[in-house]
Amino acid sequence: MNRIVPAGAAVLLLSAAGLAWLYCHGPGSDDSHRTNRQSNLWKEGKAPYDPSVVLRFINVDFVNSLKGKSRAEMEKWFPDLRSPGEANEYQRYYSESVSGMDYLWIGDSAWGIEFDSGRVKELHLLKG
Repeated sequence: MNRIVPAGAAVLLLSAAGLAWLYCHGPGSDDSHRTNRQSNLWKEGKAPYDPSVVLRFINVDFVNSLKGKSRAEMEKWFPDLRSPGEANEYQRYYSESVSGMDYLWIGDSAWGIEFDSGRVKELHLLKG
């Protein structure tokens, strides 16, 4: 009987280690917008906004789902929205491209949101 308990504990320990490895290195941690766990949890409203994850995995399907959303809705999705007056050096480089638009930058990123009548018209990735 003494050997069964340690063997059972070893199985539990190995199982826990295997699950931890899968969580960190398994299919949900890869670089695909369809399978990245953190990005998908954020899209479902189950994880906080993390620009280092979210902005890497914005894709056409998700961008299109944001069209027509209000400014307030976008502030919930992206809590760090900045006016062109608050733009960083990279974003100021593109100031002529967004001139005359109702436009907000998403944090320090190359992503911006164009609004029309207070609703999302388009998300832009401005890069050279």
